[in-house]
Amino acid sequence: MPGLRAQLLRSAASIASNIAEGASRRSKREYAQFLTIAIGSASETENHLTLAVALHCIRGEPQELLREVRRIRAMLFKLRAYMEKSDPRSG
Repeated sequence: MPGLRAQLLRSAASIASNIAEGASRRSKREYAQFLTIAIGSASETENHLTLAVALHCIRGEPQELLREVRRIRAMLFKLRAYMEKSDPRSG
C-alpha cells in the first residue's frame, strides 16, 4: 500500500523535523509548541503502524516498532513538560 507507506514515512520524519525546528527557536515556550506538534506526529505514526499491522503490510517485529514510537512519544511529553515548567512565561 504505497499511500500508507508514504503517510507513515512523512509522519515519522515530521517527529524529528519538529524537534529540530523547535530547538532552533528563541524561547522554551516556542520549543514546547513544536514538541506538541512532534507528539501529534508520533501519534499519527503510531496510528499508521497500527493500520499497517492490521493490514499485514509490515514484516518482522511490528510490535517492537509500536513500542519504540510510544517510547519516543513518552519522552516528548516529558521534555515538553520540562520546557513548559522551566519557562517563566508559561502557565
